[in-house]
Amino acid sequence: MAADYRIAKFNPKIKLGMSEIKIGLALSIAQNEIMRFGLDTDKKFRDVMYFGEMFGVEKAKEMEIVDEIVNDDDELIRRAKEIVALWIDTPNRPFITMKNLLKKDTVDRIRERLKGSEWKEALHCFFKEDVRATLEFVQGSME
Repeated sequence: MAADYRIAKFNPKIKLGMSEIKIGLALSIAQNEIMRFGLDTDKKFRDVMYFGEMFGVEKAKEMEIVDEIVNDDDELIRRAKEIVALWIDTPNRPFITMKNLLKKDTVDRIRERLKGSEWKEALHCFFKEDVRATLEFVQGSME
């Protein structure tokens, strides 16, 4: 979600989303801020984060989480290089300055929140029995 432009390859097996809430995992301060940055409206953040649904790339494009869908790996690499060249290959490379300014508030907020909170508390969820059981079930179903 920290990417400036998101290109996904079409494949019906690809699923995007944040299913953590459904299995009992909270996001860290940094993860939460990055998701907030990438999901640019409160509604989009709510819909992705709170419901924990997984969706295909076409739905992600419809939700404006993915900017573009391509058909194969070669097209994905080619298109990503085109976008980067479009933004970077300019006199004085103003994109770099703009990008740093755009993300500065998010970085500062993460640093400040890490200083002023008990962020390690969120890690305790990994040791709760119900969360571990869900994680083990998910792992077992992927094997």
